[in-house]
Amino acid sequence: MIKAIFFDIDGTLVSFNTHKVSNASKIAIKKLKEKGIKVFIATGRIKLQVDNLDDLEFDGYITANGHDCYVDNKEIYKNAISKETIYSLIDYLKNKEKFPCSIMTNNGIFINYIEEGLNEKKFYEVYYFIINTDITFNWFSIRYFISKYLNRSH
Repeated sequence: MIKAIFFDIDGTLVSFNTHKVSNASKIAIKKLKEKGIKVFIATGRIKLQVDNLDDLEFDGYITANGHDCYVDNKEIYKNAISKETIYSLIDYLKNKEKFPCSIMTNNGIFINYIEEGLNEKKFYEVYYFIINTDITFNWFSIRYFISKYLNRSH
């Protein structure tokens, strides 16, 4: 007997063409739940980016490619990159080799810079950035991230 089903978002539940969940998918999910089958989302997105599923309700989420797991909106598992690894990466990006890099958290996504010539609107569309502050995209944003969300000055 099937007890649970996991759905990806992009290109699975949400069409790349319409950017919406089809009515057929909504009906299928409703029927699964009526049969007592648990319905979960498994996605590479962070939880803040799970914003295009209309009014569908899920029993849980596996987000950030497995780094965060939720059941009934309660976090039951977290496998975050250590603070030391993040600081090491920031030092490397700042002092050795410059390339765009983002740090994703449950509070938003922070990036060190946007490459020159990259269309900013397209950048947002591709990466679905959600940032709930007025931070500019530079090293200030990384420092802000560290101080606010990792409780450490840098």
